[in-house]
Amino acid sequence: MDSRGNETQEQYDERDRKNHDREEDVADQERFLAFHRAPRKPKPKEDLTMNDDLQTYARDKIKAGLAQCTDGQVGKFKQMYSFKNRDWDICKVVDSMPADRLDRAMEQVEATLKRNQPKEEPRESCS
Repeated sequence: MDSRGNETQEQYDERDRKNHDREEDVADQERFLAFHRAPRKPKPKEDLTMNDDLQTYARDKIKAGLAQCTDGQVGKFKQMYSFKNRDWDICKVVDSMPADRLDRAMEQVEATLKRNQPKEEPRESCS
């Protein structure tokens, strides 16, 4: 500042440059937010549906696995895959499942059957 309390040209230029930089930062931030908030096109779904033979196999395998499960486990399966119609027979639930959920259902039934198997006792060594 000079003796009268006014800014010098250098101080004025420095303040102007800082304000300009701040405005650019705000503009950059607004462009960034506009880009990330913009609606995106949904990715096209790959056609991974099972053919009829695979669907039949998967449904049969799920039914066979559920026959070995406890009533509570079957009830949980109904809750996950037929939450609107829990009073249906389990075969009807499996038959009415959409094909895109069969793979995951089969994995869940297999995992449940593995957990149901009794654990083997460690064998004693013959030394």
